[in-house]
Amino acid sequence: FLGLNLTDPVPHHSTISWNRRKRFNGSEIFQEVFDEIVLQAMN
Repeated sequence: FLGLNLTDPVPHHSTISWNRRKRFNGSEIFQEVFDEIVLQAMN
């Protein structure tokens, strides 16, 4: 789903942390994604 092949390097874990702290600070996007995943799992 990320467009990566099995042999491709994955993004460094700090990239996600940086985006969460800096880029999406004050945003509810992570909660919205989580809620959507839970709803899909329940259906």
